[in-house]
Amino acid sequence: MDFQFNTDNNIDGTQEVADSIEAGLRSTLSRHVDQLTRLIVHVREETDDRYTATVEARIEGQQPQAVTADGGSVEGVVMEAGDKMQRLLTSHFGKLERRQAEPDTIG
Repeated sequence: MDFQFNTDNNIDGTQEVADSIEAGLRSTLSRHVDQLTRLIVHVREETDDRYTATVEARIEGQQPQAVTADGGSVEGVVMEAGDKMQRLLTSHFGKLERRQAEPDTIG
Protein backbone atom coordinates (compact mmCIF):
# COMPACT_ATOMS: atom_id res chain seq x y z
CA MET A 1 0.00 0.00 0.00
CA ASP A 2 1.31 3.42 -0.96
CA PHE A 3 0.93 6.29 1.50
CA GLN A 4 0.61 9.97 0.61
CA PHE A 5 0.49 12.79 3.18
CA ASN A 6 -0.54 16.30 2.11
CA THR A 7 -0.88 19.48 4.17
CA ASP A 8 -1.68 23.10 3.48
CA ASN A 9 0.96 25.83 3.85
CA ASN A 10 0.02 26.50 7.49
CA ILE A 11 0.95 23.02 8.74
CA ASP A 12 4.45 21.68 9.30
CA GLY A 13 4.20 18.46 7.27
CA THR A 14 7.66 17.09 8.02
CA GLN A 15 8.70 13.57 7.14
CA GLU A 16 8.71 12.74 10.86
CA VAL A 17 5.04 13.78 11.17
CA ALA A 18 4.16 11.86 7.99
CA ASP A 19 5.94 8.73 9.24
CA SER A 20 4.15 8.90 12.60
CA ILE A 21 0.77 9.33 10.94
CA GLU A 22 1.46 6.54 8.46
CA ALA A 23 2.43 4.15 11.28
CA GLY A 24 -0.73 5.03 13.22
CA LEU A 25 -3.01 4.56 10.22
CA ARG A 26 -1.36 1.30 9.20
CA SER A 27 -1.97 0.01 12.71
CA THR A 28 -5.58 1.22 12.77
CA LEU A 29 -6.33 -0.17 9.30
CA SER A 30 -4.18 -3.31 9.64
CA ARG A 31 -7.17 -5.54 9.02
CA HIS A 32 -7.67 -4.05 5.55
CA VAL A 33 -4.17 -2.96 4.46
CA ASP A 34 -3.78 -5.89 2.04
CA GLN A 35 -6.90 -4.79 0.15
CA LEU A 36 -5.79 -1.16 -0.27
CA THR A 37 -3.56 0.14 -3.04
CA ARG A 38 -3.11 3.67 -1.66
CA LEU A 39 -4.00 5.73 1.38
CA ILE A 40 -4.10 9.50 0.88
CA VAL A 41 -4.27 11.93 3.80
CA HIS A 42 -5.06 15.65 3.39
CA VAL A 43 -4.83 17.94 6.42
CA ARG A 44 -5.71 21.62 6.41
CA GLU A 45 -5.94 24.30 9.05
CA GLU A 46 -9.44 25.74 9.28
CA THR A 47 -8.74 28.33 12.01
CA ASP A 48 -6.07 28.69 14.68
CA ASP A 49 -5.78 25.32 16.41
CA ARG A 50 -8.63 23.80 14.37
CA TYR A 51 -7.85 21.24 11.66
CA THR A 52 -9.70 19.08 9.15
CA ALA A 53 -8.35 15.77 7.89
CA THR A 54 -9.60 13.77 4.95
CA VAL A 55 -8.47 10.17 4.54
CA GLU A 56 -9.07 8.50 1.19
CA ALA A 57 -8.56 4.78 0.72
CA ARG A 58 -8.05 3.42 -2.77
CA ILE A 59 -9.34 -0.13 -2.93
CA GLU A 60 -8.05 -2.50 -5.57
CA GLY A 61 -10.63 -2.76 -8.36
CA GLN A 62 -13.25 -0.62 -6.58
CA GLN A 63 -14.28 2.97 -6.02
CA PRO A 64 -12.24 4.96 -3.48
CA GLN A 65 -13.72 5.56 -0.04
CA ALA A 66 -13.18 8.79 1.95
CA VAL A 67 -13.89 10.14 5.43
CA THR A 68 -13.36 13.50 7.14
CA ALA A 69 -12.73 14.53 10.74
CA ASP A 70 -12.30 17.87 12.53
CA GLY A 71 -10.39 18.62 15.71
CA GLY A 72 -7.73 20.45 17.61
CA SER A 73 -4.50 18.69 16.59
CA VAL A 74 -3.11 17.37 13.32
CA GLU A 75 -2.40 13.86 14.58
CA GLY A 76 -5.65 13.77 16.53
CA VAL A 77 -7.86 14.54 13.54
CA VAL A 78 -5.97 12.10 11.33
CA MET A 79 -6.37 9.30 13.88
CA GLU A 80 -10.08 10.14 14.28
CA ALA A 81 -10.46 9.97 10.50
CA GLY A 82 -8.52 6.68 10.55
CA ASP A 83 -10.99 5.24 13.07
CA LYS A 84 -13.88 6.35 10.83
CA MET A 85 -12.15 4.76 7.81
CA GLN A 86 -11.67 1.50 9.70
CA ARG A 87 -15.41 1.35 10.48
CA LEU A 88 -16.32 2.28 6.89
CA LEU A 89 -14.03 -0.39 5.39
CA THR A 90 -15.28 -3.05 7.81
CA SER A 91 -18.84 -2.25 6.73
CA HIS A 92 -17.90 -2.03 3.04
CA PHE A 93 -16.08 -5.37 2.93
CA GLY A 94 -18.73 -7.02 5.11
CA LYS A 95 -21.42 -6.02 2.61
CA LEU A 96 -19.35 -7.39 -0.27
CA GLU A 97 -18.89 -10.71 1.54
CA ARG A 98 -22.62 -11.01 2.22
CA ARG A 99 -23.44 -10.31 -1.43
CA GLN A 100 -21.00 -12.96 -2.62
CA ALA A 101 -22.37 -15.51 -0.14
CA GLU A 102 -25.99 -15.11 -1.31
CA PRO A 103 -27.05 -17.84 -3.76
CA ASP A 104 -28.54 -16.90 -7.10
CA THR A 105 -32.34 -17.17 -7.04
CA ILE A 106 -32.91 -16.71 -10.74
CA GLY A 107 -34.59 -19.70 -12.19
